[in-house]
Amino acid sequence: MVTPTATIAGQSAAVISTGGNSYNASFTMTDSQSDGTVSFSINFIDAAGNSGIAVTSTTDSSSVTFDKSAPTLSVVSISSNNANSTIATIGDQINISLTANESLLSDPVVAIAGHATTVSGSGGNSYNATYTMVSNDTEGIVSFTINFTDAAGNAGTQVTSTTDSSSVYKTLPPVITITNPENNSINRTGYVNVTATLDKNGKAAYLNWNGLNYSMMPNTSQPEGTVFYKNMTGLLSQNYSLKVYANDSNGLVNISETRIVEVNRTIIDTTIGEFINHTTHVVNSTIEIIAPSGNVTVTILNGTNASINGEHLTWISIDSPGELNSTFKANLGSGHVFVGENLSLGPGGALFNPDIQIRFNYTGAQLSAAGISASELRIKFYNVTSNTWVELTPYFLNATGHYIIANVSHFSTFALIGVPAPIYNPPSSGSGGGSSGGGGGGGASGENTSNIEVIEKYDLQISKDVTTSYRFNDPKNPIMFVNIIGNTSFGVITTSIEVLKTTSTLVKISPEGLIYKNANIWVGTSGYATPKNIKQALIKFKVDNSWMSSNTISGTDIKLLRWNGKEWEILETNEINKDSSYTYFEAKTYNFSPFSIVGMKSESAKVSDPGVTTPEVKQTHAAVTNIPEKETSNNYIYLNAGLIVFIILVLIAVQRISKDGQAKNADKVKDKDSGSNAENEGENTNSDKNLKDMIK
Repeated sequence: MVTPTATIAGQSAAVISTGGNSYNASFTMTDSQSDGTVSFSINFIDAAGNSGIAVTSTTDSSSVTFDKSAPTLSVVSISSNNANSTIATIGDQINISLTANESLLSDPVVAIAGHATTVSGSGGNSYNATYTMVSNDTEGIVSFTINFTDAAGNAGTQVTSTTDSSSVYKTLPPVITITNPENNSINRTGYVNVTATLDKNGKAAYLNWNGLNYSMMPNTSQPEGTVFYKNMTGLLSQNYSLKVYANDSNGLVNISETRIVEVNRTIIDTTIGEFINHTTHVVNSTIEIIAPSGNVTVTILNGTNASINGEHLTWISIDSPGELNSTFKANLGSGHVFVGENLSLGPGGALFNPDIQIRFNYTGAQLSAAGISASELRIKFYNVTSNTWVELTPYFLNATGHYIIANVSHFSTFALIGVPAPIYNPPSSGSGGGSSGGGGGGGASGENTSNIEVIEKYDLQISKDVTTSYRFNDPKNPIMFVNIIGNTSFGVITTSIEVLKTTSTLVKISPEGLIYKNANIWVGTSGYATPKNIKQALIKFKVDNSWMSSNTISGTDIKLLRWNGKEWEILETNEINKDSSYTYFEAKTYNFSPFSIVGMKSESAKVSDPGVTTPEVKQTHAAVTNIPEKETSNNYIYLNAGLIVFIILVLIAVQRISKDGQAKNADKVKDKDSGSNAENEGENTNSDKNLKDMIK
């Protein structure tokens, strides 16, 4: 066979044998050739000289397209994921969408703002490129470049602009400069004016002060350099954090640095130094000091001994902490809440006798925020030795006037604290505390258990000069608190109350008056509850208003009686509060035994001093015989008259004896001399004197 001849794209091709009857024809394309499918023609003759039919198509449907044109991008668009897609700031994502007019050899190479991007195909000849802006990107129109090559290897012309005139402007958020206050500055007025400026047109949207947002003024967009401000007033002593949020005219938001300002409202009052005796340490004028908050008043009464370390007190520091330290807060009792009014008094170690008075005012808004009622308010001080909050008792609460008053003998940190009454769930067992119903037989206290309605007891530590508050919760128990101040530190002591159905079976007679409720109160084991171990105890109890009303009993008629082993004694009982359901009272005692809450009209209620262990002034039941006033007077007259008659008779007898002696002496004169007469006369005189002395 003769070597075939071939043309490619109308041009002669080079044909070479590859062995046997196989050949290759090749031609290098040039610019003179036109784009499109490459044509070819093959002519061939066999060995006999027979010409074959010219071949112009492949047997396998293969073909070659000649492409000498550079690719183009038919679609190029840029945008950002900002709310305004035509601008971008730090953290915003820039997106470029592009579509080529033909298939590309590979993904295009896209750079945005000079940074490499992530490119992904979105279908066909379309692609997306993305980049996230960073702080060092230049502000202005975001630049980009796109490099691409078609499948034939033709490089497209680098693209740097969009086909739809879209663009993204890279802008920086406004720079916020806080001009007041200085960071870590100290403020002593409780008034802080926060001011700030922006480096471009925009608005200081709000001030974040200690986690709460406050609008700043002016509250509209302003030119660069405008001073925005917010006045914070009525600040109490604590550290406050602040930062400013602002946005520019494009809506880009920025946050300023965080600054700290310390507010210290501590007042050093030297008034006491002007009214105190330097020798006796006694104040000679009543002094009132108002805390910086304006809601707490400390009163030192005229005649108070005020000293520190054996010296007279010369100054007092008073402050209203807005925030207590973390230790104080951590040691607040479970379920207790700070109401938002605190007091710090110094110097530490100052002592007062008698006690000073502290009055806390409060608002309904404070109660609502704390989730408590007024009856649950207490004043407590922080004991730094035991790291506990100690309730000040007794106290006076005026729910109408919105204030509570308590007395204290020393300076400390004080707080108005809510002590919500817990929901009562009687425990099924355990010695730590609880209640149980009564049954038959005899109880551990000796009370017949058939007379016991409920038993409630709790274990707490009683310490010297510290108030231990036993709180009782059973709805059937009228006793709410037994507050004990120890004379000694005795460890954990059990206090139990037996609420009785009738008068205690341990007493001999029923109390006088109209009985509301009877109860046995026991503290510790036998012999513990004495003045030796207990400095003072207050029993707080409640009486149903409906019972008082139906029995025409007023608050002053309610008395707490205690059985002293022989008879009932009336304890000093005071009304301390009242709500729609109950009237609340407290009474002082030093001993524990059967008690009775009674309604007793004022004229028959003589109060006993609970500090005396023997019966003081009591309600007795023994009959008393009264002697009429006139009869007593007559008896006195009769007695005096009889005595006078007796004396007269004795004097007459003396006179007669004297005369008889003289007669006898006259008879003896005849036989005796003058010496003998004188001797006898002296003897008679002595006899008379002895008789008169005996009568006297």
